[in-house]
Formats: sequence, C-alpha cells, structure tokens
Amino acid sequence: MNPKTQRATRGALYVGALSCALVACTAAPNSAYSRMTAAHNALTTQGLAQVGPVSTSSLAEGQSFRVPSDLDAGCYTFMAFGADGIRDIELTVVNAQGQSVAQENAHEPQAGVRFCPSSRGRFQVTARAAQGGGMVTLSTWRGGATGGGDGQRPITGSNGAVAGGPGSCSEPLAIELGQTVSGDTTQGSSRLRASCAAGEAPEIVYRLRVPRRMLVTLASEQEFDGAIYILRNCAGGAGQARQRPGPGPMPTQGGNEIACNDDDQQIRRSRIVQALDPGEYFVVVDGFGNDGGPFTLAATGQDVPSVDELCQQAPTITMGQPTQGDTSREVDGFQASCASHAPGPERVFRFDLQQESRVQATLETPNFDGALYIRRACAQANSEIACNDDTDSQRQARVNAVLPAGAYYVFADGFSAGASGPFTLQVDAAPAAGSGVTGDTCADAQPLTIGAGATPTQGNLHAARDDVQTPCGGGADTPDLVYRVDVRTRGRLKVSFPYMDDSLRENGGLVAQVVRGCGSTAANNSLACRALEPGDSSNVEAVVTPGTYYVIVDAARARAFGRFTINAQLEDVAAMEAACRRAVALTPGRVVSGTTSGNDVFHASCAGDARSPENLYRLVLRRRSHVRLEVTSTQGGYDPAIYLRANCADPTTERACVDDTNGTTNAVIEDDFDAGTYTVFVDGFSAGNAGPYTLRADVSAAGAGATATPRPTPRRP
Repeated sequence: MNPKTQRATRGALYVGALSCALVACTAAPNSAYSRMTAAHNALTTQGLAQVGPVSTSSLAEGQSFRVPSDLDAGCYTFMAFGADGIRDIELTVVNAQGQSVAQENAHEPQAGVRFCPSSRGRFQVTARAAQGGGMVTLSTWRGGATGGGDGQRPITGSNGAVAGGPGSCSEPLAIELGQTVSGDTTQGSSRLRASCAAGEAPEIVYRLRVPRRMLVTLASEQEFDGAIYILRNCAGGAGQARQRPGPGPMPTQGGNEIACNDDDQQIRRSRIVQALDPGEYFVVVDGFGNDGGPFTLAATGQDVPSVDELCQQAPTITMGQPTQGDTSREVDGFQASCASHAPGPERVFRFDLQQESRVQATLETPNFDGALYIRRACAQANSEIACNDDTDSQRQARVNAVLPAGAYYVFADGFSAGASGPFTLQVDAAPAAGSGVTGDTCADAQPLTIGAGATPTQGNLHAARDDVQTPCGGGADTPDLVYRVDVRTRGRLKVSFPYMDDSLRENGGLVAQVVRGCGSTAANNSLACRALEPGDSSNVEAVVTPGTYYVIVDAARARAFGRFTINAQLEDVAAMEAACRRAVALTPGRVVSGTTSGNDVFHASCAGDARSPENLYRLVLRRRSHVRLEVTSTQGGYDPAIYLRANCADPTTERACVDDTNGTTNAVIEDDFDAGTYTVFVDGFSAGNAGPYTLRADVSAAGAGATATPRPTPRRP
C-alpha cells in the first residue's frame, strides 16, 4: 500500500449553544455559577430536562467523587463544573461491570458526557479534579435521543454522528461466527483509532463471542479505503481501547489492540486471520483517513490446538539436518521478545542436549520476513533464551547460544501477522569447548584466495576450538580458525571481514593476526594484529614478500562464536612506492596549483574512501609544528579531499583526513604534528571525482594555531 496522509484527529463534544455555554462565551462573569446557568439554558433550549438532584463536593487535586445513577433506556447528558480553583475535570461513566462506557477529559474546568444505554441498568458517574482543587458540581440531563425535530440537538461526535447508540462501544452490534453482516460507517461515530487506520473516519463496532480457542477469520469488503481491527475491550481505561477524550489528538488502543489490517491486496478489502482464546471481543470496521461508506463483514472460525497442545505435539528436530516446513496453515499462538513480538503464525520444534553445548540455529524464509527464537519452557514466554529477526537479510535469522544440558524449544515464526510460508530450519550443536573443524590448527589451515575479484570465504566459529593465542585480543576459551595465504610477489596484504553475524557483533567482534610462521612461533613472527569491533571497516595489513603466511581469526570474547566472511587482497606496493617517490615538495606559504587525473592508487579513511585519482606532495617538518593545509577546487563539480600520512605507502600511518570544510569545494587540515617527513594527498570524494585545485601549506610554531580540525563523518556517494 502506498503511504497515505495521516492527520491527527480532534473530537468535538459540544455543538451550537451548548459549546458556547461550556466555555462561558456570554457576557456573564466566567464563574462556575455563570457557566452552569448558561449550560442550563442551552440544554433546556435543546429540549433536555434536568433529572435527579445536583451533587456537589469539595475536591483536592487528584481526588474524585462518585454518584450512583439508575438509568432507563434513552440518552443522558452529565455535566460537571468546577469552581475557580479547578483547571481540569475528568468525567467518566462506568457500568455495573466496572467498565468505562463514556468519558471526557477536555482539559477544561468543566466537562460534559453523553451516554445512551439501550436498557435499564445501574451506572456510576465519576468527576475527578485532574488539575487544581475546589468545589465541583455535577448534574444529570435526559433527552435528545435522536438528531433534529422539536428543537432537539444531541451532543455529537466529530463527524456529526450520534456519540453512542447502535454500533458504538456503549452499544455494539452483534456478529456471530459463520455470519455475514452489512452496514455503513457513515452512520457511526469517530471515537476510536487503530494502529493501521489513523484519521477522523467514523467506525461501526461489533461484539464477537468466541466459544473456545479458534482460528478466526474476519473479512470485509467496502466501497471505500477501509480497515478492520480486533479489540479486547472497547471501553476506556489504562491499557485499553480509549475513546476520543475531547479536543486534541485521539489516543490509540495501545496494548488492547489484538490485530489490525488496512488493505488485503487492495484498499477496498481488509482481512484478519487470528487465533483467539474463548471470550468476548470487539470488531471494528473503520476507514483510513476520512473515508467511510457501505461495507460487508464476514466472520468465520475453526478449532485450533491450545498452546499446551501445540507444545505437546512439537516434533523433535534432527540436529545437524535441515528441516523443511510451512507456516501458512498455522496460527499465532506464541510471542517473542524481538521481531515486534513475532505476531505471525509459527511452527515449534523440540531438541535435547545431553551436555553443555554451543547451539547454532538458522532459519531460512525465502518468501517472507521470518523470526527465530529459543525457549527453555515451551509455553512460558519468560523462558526465552535468544531471539533474532534478521541476520544476513530479512529472509534469514540466526541464533547462537551456549546452553546447559536439557530440553529446549525452537520456533519458526513471522515478523508480521501476515508473514508466513515455507521455511528451512537447522539446529547444530557442538561441545562447549568445540569439537574441532578444518582450519582449527596451523596444520590444516584453510586456503585463502587472494584477488580483487575473489569471492569472500565463509567462516564459522561454531565448532572451532581455542588452539592459537593472538597478542592483541581474544584470550582463553575463544574459538579460532587459521587460514593460509600463499604470496608470489611483494605487496601489501590486506585482510578484511565484510560480514559478522549478530552474535559476534554483540560480543565485541573479531581479532585477526597475520603471521609468517604458525604454531609455537606465531607470536614471534607476527606482522600485524588488530581487534576488529562491530562496524569497523579497517583492514589487517602487512607488507609481505613471496612466501606462505597465516591469518588467525579469533573471537573477541570467551564463549562467543558465529559466522563471518573473510577476504584477502594483495596491493602492488611497488606502484605505490614509485608514486611516493614522485611526490612534489611543498614550500610553506606558497600556493600550488594542480589537476588530479590518471589512476586511483591510494585510498583514505574519509571522503567515501577517496577512490579517485590523486596527486602527492611531500612536507618536511624540522621540529614539532602547527600545520594548516587547505585545498580548494577551482572548477565546479570537483569535490576535493585532503589527507596526510607519516609513511606514504602505509595507510595505517594516516594522521588526518578531511573532505568538506567550507562546503564541498574546500577542505582544511589544521593541527600540530611532530617532526618528520609527511605525504600530503589531494584526492576526490568517492570514485571518479577529479579536477583542478589550489593547495596551500602554512607552518608555524606548535601550539600557536587553532585546534585540530575534526574529521567529518564520511559521506555516502
């Protein structure tokens, strides 16, 4: 469905002379007495008659008083007025079951509620001093059951329909399973709002009784952009559906809403398929935005197993083997802590562990957005151990956990109510210390292919043991894998990790080390070692000569494991070194002009990696100095970048990188730097960005200039 404009709705309880009376728009002083007198005159003019005594009570802020009322069938108006110290009154009508059937909180020192019971009953009217304190007066009026005629004008909802009456929360219409009904939402009132149908459209409310746990299907067809939703309770109250309280934004149903659907493949159809326990529910036919009109609503149901029965029937999954299934004919009986509580239908399976184990469960859902979670006790939501929605994509979810011996339940679920279809679920288990895999030691290290076009190698620490220690992280009980790299020419070896799954990201990432020899000599032959935290796009790099090297990949934390991809490239360091030797000397205080063109040889930490042609300059500092470098484009369309390295061919020695300073045509580096020879790179943002520029270098005594120019966040191309 295309996004539609959603506007906040505002209710209006008062019309005509009554509206004027409640805000005391007459010339009389704005006192409780004058406002009550104005309301008395207005209600009398509309044909309403005051019934019963006038009740008064002195209330402190937050206090309330209750007046029991025996009401016959018909329409009643309850009016509450506060003295000068009252700033806000809340007025509520509650039935004999303790359910709120009408209420208003317009944040004014007076309130009015209209309620039309369909039969005789005992009710209770409550007036509460929400803000301020003082005397509160409460009166009851009867009449105005219908609009028009004999000078009567009933209090109405925001769309002009009668608030209350048939098809409202106070008097819902009946619908039974197996029945199709028809109606017209324009005959209802705009009192409710749902998560999928915000707006000012009127609605019709039905009461549905479910005799036992059933899979209920509600399908509507309408001549407008409609929606249907199910509520546990249609009355107001904390955590329940709330009627519009008066002027201001209308509240949503919150946790009271069970299910909601706007469009079922087209805007004139809506459909809900929901498992419901025995009880009474409210089904609402509403409109999107301001839409309304005729509709038909059909309700059907079929028996479904209870949650306990689903748990008892859960098949045992075969560990290490893919299990095929389909959730499209299942029901939603369980919820999860992730995936918006996983309201889709699900399948549940059981597995047993004989010892403490590393468990890796993977769910593949090719046609829908799936969710995966594990519980210790099938029917108890609070026994959930782990939950995952998306790992590699919306079509895959994965859970990694170390679990003690015992029985467990794994759920293949859906992200949304309509998310269902075929799936593949696999659960693998390994001892807590690992069982050993290919690549666990230097002797059986896995080969790692070098090349810019090489496909990244898939790695999985699930069953790996802790065999090799890395000097820059990891530690005891951290599984590791070893890869072998055969180098034939001198170059810069760059090892990167394009992907880590959620379990690794949540446990500090990975640690990677490049060594010349492996085994016991690894620590003495380490060429590079780096801890790669989640989101770190850096590489582990080392200049290497022809020979055999090893890359050790370790988990950052004990007992952490998961999947990752590893990639290796060998850069031609000779071409870099040749370009470095051609760097032009910079003279402080002098402006240099140039044009970037040719090949892209060097990259940077900012400017979208600066994958454009670059020019190199050499800056010599005899002592620690304050340096200001400024590059400015002299042609529109060229977005320059500037960066500084202590070692020209080594990207790990980058000291500063700036893309934009004063707009996209200017970049400035300004900071104090130690004595030494630096290489200044004039490059371009991202790829294919080149053109003419001017460059100026200024050098002064350290500490005398401005503070360091901060590195901006790299922009996306």
